[in-house]
Amino acid sequence: MPRIAKHTTTNSERQCYNSCQFKWALRYGLGIRPENNSDALVFGTLFHTAMEAWWSVSDGRVGHALEAIRQPLADIKDKESCGFHLSDDSFSPVSKADEWYEMLKAMVIGYEWKWGGDRCKVKLLSNEATLEAATQTPSGKRSPWARYSGVVDKAIEDEHKQVWILDHKTTSLNLKQWRSMNQYNPQALTYAWLYRETHGREPVGICYDLARKAVPAKSSAYKLKKDGSLSHKMPRNADSQGLRNALQSHSLGVDDWCATKLIELKEREDSGYFFRREWIRWNSMDLDRIGSELYAVATQIRQGHDKTEAGRTHLKSWGDNWRLVAPQVINDLAFMFPRQDSCYSYNRPCSYLELCRVACDQHETEHLLQDYRLADRIHEETTTPIIEILIWNVVSGSFRIQDSDILWTVSGDVVVNGTMSTCMRVGRLGSRYALTVNGDIDRPFKFPKALANRIYKIHEETKPKEETS
Repeated sequence: MPRIAKHTTTNSERQCYNSCQFKWALRYGLGIRPENNSDALVFGTLFHTAMEAWWSVSDGRVGHALEAIRQPLADIKDKESCGFHLSDDSFSPVSKADEWYEMLKAMVIGYEWKWGGDRCKVKLLSNEATLEAATQTPSGKRSPWARYSGVVDKAIEDEHKQVWILDHKTTSLNLKQWRSMNQYNPQALTYAWLYRETHGREPVGICYDLARKAVPAKSSAYKLKKDGSLSHKMPRNADSQGLRNALQSHSLGVDDWCATKLIELKEREDSGYFFRREWIRWNSMDLDRIGSELYAVATQIRQGHDKTEAGRTHLKSWGDNWRLVAPQVINDLAFMFPRQDSCYSYNRPCSYLELCRVACDQHETEHLLQDYRLADRIHEETTTPIIEILIWNVVSGSFRIQDSDILWTVSGDVVVNGTMSTCMRVGRLGSRYALTVNGDIDRPFKFPKALANRIYKIHEETKPKEETS
C-alpha cells in the first residue's frame, strides 16, 4: 500500500525528546509553540545571524555582521513599542533591542579582534547549511523513512586539508569550564555524520567557537579613590583596553599596580575569557556509532508522531479556534508521553512548565494556551520545508509525460524513496498518475490517484504563502 513519510527528525527534536517526552509531544507532536521565544534563544539566533554574515565576506566583516542584525533588532524594537516583551517576567524601560545591539556590537568587534587574523587560514565549505540524510538500519541498509536533518553552523577546511565542524556557542558560563560540561554532547557528532553522508568527506572533529555574553567595561566604570588615584576594585568584565582608556581619561600614569593589572588582564583575554575555541577530535567509529543511534532515535520519534498525528490534524482542522479543543487533545496525550525531570535548564524554567502542570485541568489549560500558537510546520528550525515521499509497490518503466499533462511542480527539498531531489513533477499518464524527479521524465514512478492527491496536499501545506498587500 502506498505510504508517505512526512517526518524527518532534527537535532532540536532529538534533544527535546530526550529531555522530556511530554514536552516533545506538545512542541513537535502537536506543534504547539510558545508565542514568544526565550531571551537566550533570540539572542543566540541574532549572534548566529551576525556570524553567518561575518564569515561570508573577506573585507568589512564587522560592518557586514552588524548590518545583518539591524533589521531583526528593529523588528524586536517595533514589537516592544507595541507593548510586546520577550519571555522575561520583568519589563525594562530600556529597549531590549538597543541593549542587545550594544552587546552584539561589542561581541562582533571582539570576535574580529580575536579571530580576524585566523580567518584567512581556513577555507569555508558551508555556512548555516541545512543537511539531511537517511539513517542506517542494523542490517546496513539505508532507511528512507528514518531520516535525520540539522542546521550545521559552519564546515571549514584547515591548512592540512582536514574538514572540521565549527559550532558557535554563546554562554554566560566560564568558557574554560564549558568543554568539561559539553564535550560529550552528541549534537556535534550528529553534525559531522550529516556532513559525511551529504558531502562524502569525513570531518576529523569539531571546533566549539565560544563567545561570552558580556560587554567589556567602559572607562567610566573604573572609579577613583578620594586621593584621585584609580581604585583597585576593578569593574566586572574589565579588560586591558578599558583600563588603558580609564587611565587616559583621568590623566593618570601607569604605576606598578596598574602595570601588573594590565598584564594580568591581557593574559586572561589571551587565554579565552571573552572568546575561546575548543578543538575536539573523533574517529570513524564514533561517526558510525552515532549513525546507528540516530536510526534508533528517529524510529522512536516516528512512532511518537504516529500517536500524535490524529491530534495535530484535529487541531489544524479548527483553524484559529484550535485552543477550544486543545485541552482534551493534550489531556489524552498526557497518559501516553511521560513527564521527566527537566523542568529547569540553566536555572531557567521550561517554556511548557505551567501548561504541563495543569494538563488535566481543561479550564486552566485553555487559559494558558493564549500564550501559545499552533506552528504551520513542525520543524521551524530548518530553513526549507522537506517533503518526504516513500512509495511502496509502485510500477516503474519507460514512460513519458507531455508538458500539457503536468498537474503541478514541487520545488525545494524532495525525498523520493530515499533519494534527495530538488524538483518533482506530477502529471497524468493515461488513467494513472506519474511522478518524475529532477526532470527525469523517462523513468517516472506510476501510482494511484489517491497517492497523487495526498502528495498534492503536502505540497499545498508546505509551499510558501503568497504575500498579501
